[in-house]
Amino acid sequence: MIKLVIVDDEYMIREGLSTLAVWPSLGIQVEGIAANGIAGWELVKGTQPDILLSDIRMPGMDGLQLCHQAIEAYPEMKCVLLTGYGEFAYAQQALKMGVYDFLLKPTNEEELIAIMKRAVGDIAKQRHVDRNYVQLLCHRYMKEPTAAVCEELQAILPPRATYVVAAWSGLEQKDAAVLFLPSDQDVSEECIRLLLNTHLAEQQDKWNCIGVSECFSSAEQLPFAYRQARLACSQQQAIGAGVLLFQRMNHQERIIALVEKVDRMYASPLTVSELSAEAYMSESYFSRLFKQVTGKKFIDYLTEKRIGEARQLMRETTLRTYEVAQAVGYHDQRYFSQVFKKATGCTPSEYRSQEII
Repeated sequence: MIKLVIVDDEYMIREGLSTLAVWPSLGIQVEGIAANGIAGWELVKGTQPDILLSDIRMPGMDGLQLCHQAIEAYPEMKCVLLTGYGEFAYAQQALKMGVYDFLLKPTNEEELIAIMKRAVGDIAKQRHVDRNYVQLLCHRYMKEPTAAVCEELQAILPPRATYVVAAWSGLEQKDAAVLFLPSDQDVSEECIRLLLNTHLAEQQDKWNCIGVSECFSSAEQLPFAYRQARLACSQQQAIGAGVLLFQRMNHQERIIALVEKVDRMYASPLTVSELSAEAYMSESYFSRLFKQVTGKKFIDYLTEKRIGEARQLMRETTLRTYEVAQAVGYHDQRYFSQVFKKATGCTPSEYRSQEII
């Protein structure tokens, strides 16, 4: 059942609202009523309702103060305010404060029912998400997450939420779990340690080391988070058991490291697929970050690097064109010549002739 508290200083209104015949059909149970904000706050603390229905103008503590305290203490609570025509400014302030909705007095029952139905629906969705949190949190992956698991995560991952993957190994098992970290929660290593201690306590006799990934926010990054946690776990096994090992390198640092790799290994068959997997990122996310860091698309950066090295070889060596092409990563001389001409405006032989002159 959905718990409802009603607060209004007018006796007839609060009694009338509390005895509406529609509540049971909506799955709502009235937990209590109060005649002012102070008594209402005590009732809220004692019952922790899902919905608070309150008047704005009341002695002692008004509805705005009451809702402010309720939302601050219980962020998931839906607060609905009753307001008169001359109190619209209060209603605007209430909406900015996080109040769920408001109703004009005298209350129209149809409008009240419509708002309550919407609130009940939103609460039901949230409860479903919470249940899925627990299910996925306790889910153990014996191998790398599949596309179906990523889709499951995408379906329940709320906006602005982040998660980490914890991977552990023991004498006879290798498991991993997803830990959700809401956006308003501290995501420090100490916080994650507490979460692990809470949710993996029953497993403590089965594992001897744990690796933890960085924080991620996209479901498509789950396989990369999993691999990262596995890597941390394997590194810890080499160090010794007993301490959690966290992977910590921000995304920009990782891209810079890969740019340096491209500069060193430009002649190798480098691909976005290979480098994004190494960075524990999706291909699209890697490509976007690579362009942010270098100012160029990956293929443009790699081509520019290869052609620059080819020009230097043609100026400083007597290597044949096909040898230069192979030295910078092109195994098809014709294709190399096409790329070279597009980049420089002349063919390799024309370029070499100009340099000799």
